[in-house]
Amino acid sequence: MDCSDQYVRMCRQAEEIQELWSPADGDVFADELCHVSIVNSPILEHLGKSIKEGKRKDYVWLPRQDQLQELVLLMYERNCYWMFEECYKHLQLPHPTKLESMEQVWLSFVMKERSGKTWNGENWIKLKK
Repeated sequence: MDCSDQYVRMCRQAEEIQELWSPADGDVFADELCHVSIVNSPILEHLGKSIKEGKRKDYVWLPRQDQLQELVLLMYERNCYWMFEECYKHLQLPHPTKLESMEQVWLSFVMKERSGKTWNGENWIKLKK
C-alpha cells in the first residue's frame, strides 16, 4: 500500500474521489498531520462523526488498488479485461510526473476516466480534448 507523500498529495487533491469515501473497516487514511492509519471499529465511529460534522478535509482517504479498480469497473460494465487493457494503454502514455506505485497508476487512471484530469506533479488538471 502506497503511503508516500506524493500519493497522499494526489489523493488529497482528488476531491471527486474524496467525496465518494464512506469510511469502512480496513480503509487507509491520513490525518491532517499526514499520519497514516487503518480504519477499525473504534476509529470508524470517530471518523463517521467527524465527517458528518463537516470535518472531511481533516482526513484523506488513501484508496487501495482494489478500491480504485472498483471505482472504474462499473464504467466498464464489469468487463475486467477491457478495464485492464485501458489502464495499460493509459500507463503507456507520457505522464508529466513519474507514477511510482500501482495505487498512483490506478488513481491517475480513475481521475482520467471519471473526471478527465491528469496529475502534473502538483495538481489535477483538465485534459485537453
